[in-house]
Amino acid sequence: MALRQPELSLFTPRTLRDALGLSFTYREEVRWLVGTSTLLGLEFTHVPREARIVDARKLDDFRAHAFGDGKIRFGAFADEPGLRSHPVLKETVFAAASAAVYLAVADATVDVISLGRTRTTPIDMLVLAPHEAPVFIEFEHRAEDIYVQRRRAIRDGSASHDLVLGASFRLGGDYLLSRVRIAFSLDGAPPARARLAEHHLEGYRISSDRTANAARLCAEAIEPSDARRAAAARSALTLSLALFREARHRCDEMNRARRPDPPRRRKSRR
Repeated sequence: MALRQPELSLFTPRTLRDALGLSFTYREEVRWLVGTSTLLGLEFTHVPREARIVDARKLDDFRAHAFGDGKIRFGAFADEPGLRSHPVLKETVFAAASAAVYLAVADATVDVISLGRTRTTPIDMLVLAPHEAPVFIEFEHRAEDIYVQRRRAIRDGSASHDLVLGASFRLGGDYLLSRVRIAFSLDGAPPARARLAEHHLEGYRISSDRTANAARLCAEAIEPSDARRAAAARSALTLSLALFREARHRCDEMNRARRPDPPRRRKSRR
């Protein structure tokens, strides 16, 4: 069904396949009407005067609750209260200070409708053209990953800002770090990765020198383009040090759990 006006075409597809067909037919003219995605920090409610509007607010695919075992998949516009009932999400994504930062370090991906088909992109590198819309978010839950996250309210004059820093990594049998992921978010903005800090820790044992340099690289990842971000960059150094202290404590606990108990000395009988 289509409602036509002199400058506007509004379509209400019944299935995701129909929506993909409209995207293929009208291509760059398409604009999406879906709602707000809290996990992506995006809003799709603006209706321009001249466009082909695809109203996807009633499509279940965009708001699907989590499903899957190893890989968890859910709609990009799913409501958080509904997702929190999932046994894995409530213990991982929503147990963290920032769900968006957790997804960034968990290597989550986003399926995006693009010109009649879907493309997949990492969640921390998500860039959308005006005619595109995210459909699904997916990540793989790995029980062996260690995750730590810290949050701090920072002051910039009379204003207060929220900085969240998170890290995920694995600890090998030789106590070397692997698959290191570090991300931060300021005032709920889409997370960004501190890739130089990740590279500095990848393949090394966690130590005071390594974590001190990684904390400096985390702070340098926040470009001080204005007073707010400059204050966040200054706070990121101490927040990163606290984060890595917690990570080192978690590693020490895991090392102690892996270490076999010493053999007991047998009592001699006289």
